[in-house]
Amino acid sequence: MRLACTSQLLVAGCLAAWPLPAQHIGGVVYDSLARAPVAGATVQVVPVDATLLAVARRTVTSDAAGNFTTDALPPGRYLVGFFHARLDSLGLDAPVRRVELRPGAPLMLELTVPSATSIIRLWCGAGSVRDSTGVILGHVRDASTRGTVSDGELHAQWSAITLSAGGARASVQSSSARTSPLGWFGVCGVPRGGVLALRAMAGADSSPVLEIDVPDDGVLLHDFSLPRGAARTPQSATLVRGVVRDPTGSPLAGARIRLSGAEDEVRADARGAFQIPARALGSQLIDVRMIGFVPMRRVVDVEPGTGTDVDLTMSDFPMEIDTVRVLARRPARREAEAGFESRRRLGHGEFLDAETIERRRPLVFSDLLRGMPGTEIRSVDMMTRVVQMRASDGRGSCVPVIIVDGVRLNHVEMNIDDAIPAEMVRAIEVYPRRIQAPPEFQTPDCGSVVVWTGARGWLARPRRSNR
Repeated sequence: MRLACTSQLLVAGCLAAWPLPAQHIGGVVYDSLARAPVAGATVQVVPVDATLLAVARRTVTSDAAGNFTTDALPPGRYLVGFFHARLDSLGLDAPVRRVELRPGAPLMLELTVPSATSIIRLWCGAGSVRDSTGVILGHVRDASTRGTVSDGELHAQWSAITLSAGGARASVQSSSARTSPLGWFGVCGVPRGGVLALRAMAGADSSPVLEIDVPDDGVLLHDFSLPRGAARTPQSATLVRGVVRDPTGSPLAGARIRLSGAEDEVRADARGAFQIPARALGSQLIDVRMIGFVPMRRVVDVEPGTGTDVDLTMSDFPMEIDTVRVLARRPARREAEAGFESRRRLGHGEFLDAETIERRRPLVFSDLLRGMPGTEIRSVDMMTRVVQMRASDGRGSCVPVIIVDGVRLNHVEMNIDDAIPAEMVRAIEVYPRRIQAPPEFQTPDCGSVVVWTGARGWLARPRRSNR
């Protein structure tokens, strides 16, 4: 027996006259990527038999626990799917399942947002999963209107160490993507669990270099905003405001905060609060430093008008590993300091002692070299900053030798700020011309930068005895 129910007014009567017991379809909507239920998902149940659309089509919404249940449905074959903003953020179509509802028992389903592995495979192909690489997904938006940008480009770079029979080799790898007409992008081939530098651009407009952490599962969802044309600079004072906290939620007074493009830093007050003027709209990189905590960098979107509010939680340094014994030879502290002072008295180079470095409060090593006569900090690409000087023949520039505690660093394709942490630097000698450097620091065709490490500031003060 088949009933032709074509009017919504006949739905109740059709179900009552149906020859087999009606049942319901229920279940849960689950996010495999976030490992959490999906609340507010719109679940649709549509019969395969088109003649039953009027009587057997249902639309329900999942509750706070992700659960959903339809009312009574006649047995038969159905298509079940769901819609949610989470799917939109991943650039995925609504998944649809074909099921059969049998008489005598309800049908329980689990509707899922695809896992990270499935998302990477969908966007980048099966080979990307085997290569253990990930993907960055999102939109490029106009910083002023929040509308999507159809002519955007994303360029990502990261440092990598390749192990082979010839040994270890440091290099810089990259990946790029263009936005779709709807502003969507997917940057494939990025390292899982790694840190990379990314720049968004569209035409003549560009974001600063942004530092991004890719999760261990390999899928990062992030939108980037660009200031377009005349809207690059805020028309009025636009602030980035926020609070810096420790892992327990307590405020961190004295934390140092700097925004990309800004020369000055600000300090958090007794409540951990700060505000810093933004010189440009769009995605910016905020840098937070505090002694005793892991340095923190985070991307924030500076919007016109009211500005941006952020809540920043710093992490404690990880627990120390078991004792590692390192055998090395370096000049004794007194010997190194005596040599530094004697060379400074000769006046053949530029010198920064511990007190001067502490007053400058550098966030990164290159901060100490900016403004040094004959020295230039140049960004070769988004990940690599190098020190350059004028070549000995007066033509073009050269890369000086970097000497740390008497040991010459081999040249590698790596950011100088990563190679030499600013907090470890106690003194610096800079010799812009080869002839200025002492013989032990000279090179054939360029100048020298000599770095001495050690404690400075309050860390260098003698400790009081408890006796």
